[in-house]
Amino acid sequence: MAEVGYLTPNENYFYKAILYVMKKTLFNFNKFYVFVVCTDDPKWVKHNFEPARLIAFAKTRKVPKKTIELIEKIVRFEIMQNITARDKALCLLTLMDHMIMSVGTFGWWAAFLNENNFKHFCTQKLNNPASCIAPKKPILIYFKTPFREGSPVSAYFSLEDHFPSRWIGISSD
Repeated sequence: MAEVGYLTPNENYFYKAILYVMKKTLFNFNKFYVFVVCTDDPKWVKHNFEPARLIAFAKTRKVPKKTIELIEKIVRFEIMQNITARDKALCLLTLMDHMIMSVGTFGWWAAFLNENNFKHFCTQKLNNPASCIAPKKPILIYFKTPFREGSPVSAYFSLEDHFPSRWIGISSD
C-alpha cells in the first residue's frame, strides 16, 4: 500500500489521540481509562502502548504535571490480539465510549457503527423513557494524513468525502 501513497500512523498519533480523549472527557482523576486495542500486530502494540511511553510523550506536549503523575495510575491498555472472528472484534468496538482509528475500512466501519449505536442507560423502569439517560456522542478520531500529498492515492481520495465532519482528524506530527 505504501507504493501508492498510503501512510500508517505512528505512536505519536495514538498518544495525541489518547491525550485528546482524556482532556475532552475532563480527565476524571477518580476513574480508570481503559483503552481496548484490536490489532493484527500485537508485538508493535505491546512495545508502544504502555503508560511509561505515554508519559514520556506527554512531557514533550506541555501536559500538566498533575496529569502526567496520574497517567501511570489510571491508564490501562487491553490488547485484544486473539479475536479470530472479526465480527466479534467489530461488535466490541461499536460498544466503546470513544474510538481512535488507525487506517482502513475495518476501523472506519467500527467508528461509523459506534456513532450510530444508540446506547441508552435506564436507571429505573425499562419501559419508562423518562428514566433513561441519553448517551453523549462518542469522540471518534481518525488519522488525518492517511496518504502522501501528490501520491497516486491522493488523486482520488478526499478526506471530506470519507470522514464525517463530526469526526476529529489528528496527525502524527
